Amino acid sequence: MNTPAGEPDPHQEAHAHDNARIYMALRDQYISVSKERADRDQVPVRGSGRALARMLAPFCLLIAGVALVWVGYDADGWTRRPLLLAGMTCVVLTGPLLQPAVRRWRQARLWRSPELARRLDRQLEGAAEQLAHELGVQWDREMKFRRLQHPAPLPVRWVNAEAFGDHWMNIRTNDGRDAPLDLSGSDALNEVYARIPSGRLLILGQAGAGKSVLALRFAYEHLRAAEPSDRVPVLLPMASWDPVAQDLESWAAGRLAADHPALAERAVSGETVAVELLRAGRLLPVLDGFDEMSAAMRHRALRRLRASLGEADPFLLTSRVDEYEAAVRQTDTVLPATAAVRVEPLSVQESMDYLRRTTRKPVVGRTVATKWDPVFTRLREHPRDLQVLRLRNVLTTPLMTGLARITYSDTSCDPAELLDQRRFPTRAAIEDHLLDQLVPAVTDHSERTTRWLAFLAQRLNSLETQDLTWWRLSPAAPRVARAVGVALALGAATALLRWQVDQPTSWFGSEMPVWVPFGVLCLLSVAHVVLTTLGEIEVGACWPGGLAGG
Repeated sequence: MNTPAGEPDPHQEAHAHDNARIYMALRDQYISVSKERADRDQVPVRGSGRALARMLAPFCLLIAGVALVWVGYDADGWTRRPLLLAGMTCVVLTGPLLQPAVRRWRQARLWRSPELARRLDRQLEGAAEQLAHELGVQWDREMKFRRLQHPAPLPVRWVNAEAFGDHWMNIRTNDGRDAPLDLSGSDALNEVYARIPSGRLLILGQAGAGKSVLALRFAYEHLRAAEPSDRVPVLLPMASWDPVAQDLESWAAGRLAADHPALAERAVSGETVAVELLRAGRLLPVLDGFDEMSAAMRHRALRRLRASLGEADPFLLTSRVDEYEAAVRQTDTVLPATAAVRVEPLSVQESMDYLRRTTRKPVVGRTVATKWDPVFTRLREHPRDLQVLRLRNVLTTPLMTGLARITYSDTSCDPAELLDQRRFPTRAAIEDHLLDQLVPAVTDHSERTTRWLAFLAQRLNSLETQDLTWWRLSPAAPRVARAVGVALALGAATALLRWQVDQPTSWFGSEMPVWVPFGVLCLLSVAHVVLTTLGEIEVGACWPGGLAGG
């Protein structure tokens, strides 16, 4: 990693090979590689011999383990069992020790071999091109599904947020001037981002301000306008990041590999393609939802993100204002060389124009009107009416304006009911109504869908996360159902083994049929299922299958 711009001085510096420097500032450590580093085709980096030597110890351990198992298998008496256990222990320990040694050796060979380096470059170029194609198709489908471009994008405006950005002399890496840049704009975030020399942008806004949609539109437009050599934008939901257990690179690479299996393959360096793409600077991380992380993790994530940034590592980050401000105050730091903007609320006129454009226009004689027109007339003619003020406040957020479109513009429902003060005595009542109408408006099985969504919401709350991973849903089933299912499956396997194989075999010096230890393992598996769910929050009452009648 390179040294983040604006790091505090004084710092300690150590030279290595005349082309690299190690900076130590407070608790953060950075390694800076000089841009004038000699071409690796002409000056090969030594180290493959040292890496090969590090493989010697795990390799010897593997040979010793195999030898112990071989000797123990032929031994008699009390020495048989200890020899077998010792041999299997050595073999098991070899994997964790040998894997990093092999990876270091392959990386050292990569630096020494120009041909391998060129193979890696070609591999990464092809992977980046394939990833860009996949993301383009995926985001195009997402834009159509959300109807973000039809009939036109909902207008989103933003202005500079000076209080959350770094010094302009750090942001303006091209000239180092301390003069601010005007980053305010509307609907052209990609163009605004191109004016930031450091390539780092923080987008702040209130709940429902349209930050995530803005990030999606930015990534989509950036990808469409990008040249083959440009970075490929990748959307990464920050709710899935545990900054205590993972650094930014490991988490991002794992997320990309999970979403795009081709990136999980090994490159010629021994690392995954996702890791190499990140290290080669071929990706532009779009980190969405800093506020969706747990409160206990945000300040750690801010520190970890700051420590992970190199001198030329661009990114885009979205967050709610209050959550980000709290993390900044707790860490007493800002992201280096990062500019900040704040998303502004919608004006009532912008919301009215959008809702009118998205509604069918019935023509009666020479009159053209929509179902929203009586509501808009009330909003214009009675601006001080209490119910009008509530509705105007609701329509200042893109989220609620979008829900109003789904609830009324796309259905036969009458939006005039929103002016009923008895039904909606507060702003929160109007917002809850629009949220409640979302599922019935977009699905034909609203009751069953609502039950499933309620189950998922309670499950995520019990896990204290907002990241939905389908492979973690099985523990949410009722404990009895899980235990019975596992018992039936393993019991059937044990019976089949008993029927097919009934010959006595020696197990650590004891004669018994082969299905006996297998049955014991099955019982242990059932016990594990039961015991691991004793401390979990009971969600059986919300299991959708029971409520939905199967």
